[in-house]
Amino acid sequence: MSTPQVAILTSLPQDSLILHAVVNRLLANQVNFTGYRENRIPTEFSADLLKSQLLLLDKGSLDRLTAEQLAEVERFALEKHVSFYDQIGNDPNDRTVINCLTEISINGALAYSGVHSDGEAMPSQDLAVTLDFVADYCRTYLQGNPAFNEFTLHNLRGLECIAESRFGNGSKEYLEIMTALFSRQDEYALPPNHDVLSAWSYAYRHYQLTGERRFAEAMLRVLDRTIAARPRIAGGLLGGAGFQADPLGRHCSPPGALGSNRVRGQGVYTELMHFHGGVLAAATAYSGDEKYLNEAMQLVRYLREHNCDPQDHLPWHFTIQGQSRGSKWGRGAAHILWGLDLMLRFFPEMPADCRQEILDWVEYLGEGLLACQRPDGLWHNILDQKASAPDTSCTMCFLAVYSRLLNQGWLPVPKYRNMLRLAGKAMLRMCYRGGFAENCSGTGFALSQDYYIRRPHNFRMSGQLALALVEADRLLGDSQSW
Repeated sequence: MSTPQVAILTSLPQDSLILHAVVNRLLANQVNFTGYRENRIPTEFSADLLKSQLLLLDKGSLDRLTAEQLAEVERFALEKHVSFYDQIGNDPNDRTVINCLTEISINGALAYSGVHSDGEAMPSQDLAVTLDFVADYCRTYLQGNPAFNEFTLHNLRGLECIAESRFGNGSKEYLEIMTALFSRQDEYALPPNHDVLSAWSYAYRHYQLTGERRFAEAMLRVLDRTIAARPRIAGGLLGGAGFQADPLGRHCSPPGALGSNRVRGQGVYTELMHFHGGVLAAATAYSGDEKYLNEAMQLVRYLREHNCDPQDHLPWHFTIQGQSRGSKWGRGAAHILWGLDLMLRFFPEMPADCRQEILDWVEYLGEGLLACQRPDGLWHNILDQKASAPDTSCTMCFLAVYSRLLNQGWLPVPKYRNMLRLAGKAMLRMCYRGGFAENCSGTGFALSQDYYIRRPHNFRMSGQLALALVEADRLLGDSQSW
């Protein structure tokens, strides 16, 4: 393997925020660096570091150098280029500032030293090693007594996928983590928003694996009280946050809906599909009561009719009174597909006409995605805007959902195989220590497309990555041949 164009030396913890920010910018530029394949940035000086075109280091590493090593680095600085990446601080409360300033610093260093993309020579991460990192992250997160939110859902799904692929239908550790997680929840605290509500869907999965009903029964009670308390929005849809009796969210605990921007009005956004679809399907599968499925299918039909462009089959993130606004945000499309996939995951035995309606919409969206995939396998942050940045979070979703549905035999393999092969290869080149670079930060919604273009991209950890890589591996075989 050729010498990486960029060498890094660090005295910081391997998973420090600033190192993640540095790695994010290097992988966004598809530049190989020392420690990339090993998933560990060097902490000890080596003469091999000076074979690269650019040396990145922090002040702590500089202070550790011997007099002889310092002289070598100074000669390197005169002949090539050295840049310090820790001059902007490492305060975890300054994530946005650090990401922004690191982007400026690292891109400038790459340009000044003449380093550009490694292209086809850019190596990929090892699939098994990456999954080990993701499993460790999910396990640590879920055992850390987190408040229910969207990451609870993502990491439960990621750990479940890894457990199934390695141990069959669940594992003792996974069940223990789920049991402890749900045991800590207060079912009498109504979810202030749909992110919190969505995590309850895995109470049904716990029931499937153990036969115990206590958490699934709690899920139904939480869902019923939430449906009764939530306001209705456009199309009679269940609102995503807030309570009819508390329109300003003054009594929410935690305060997840301060203000009324998501409580009333005619705006409909695609996150509703992601965070309502799964829990409504899980409730139907557990209770047999079709009122929950009817609620979910009402949302499916509204979003397909009002939020999808019939010209290119791509969805708008946000509509007002059924009229498109904002942008065809990649993560907006991902929210739809995650939700549809969760419905099929929790309730595959749903009535055949409902299942076919969902699969038809997945195919409809797939037509649009096939047409706008980038040559490198990623998709743009704004799907139909080539000037917008690439985004791994939507790419990860498309890889996960279409691979899983193909593996289930629900979609035609030949049609999507090359799309998914390119996406899988691209994702493995964007991974590091179980995280992934060029993730578009989650956003609210806006009427201006410029808002979406300006969304920052950063390094992110998520259990969803496991689902994408495991399902792609099942579909495509050995990741080295992707």
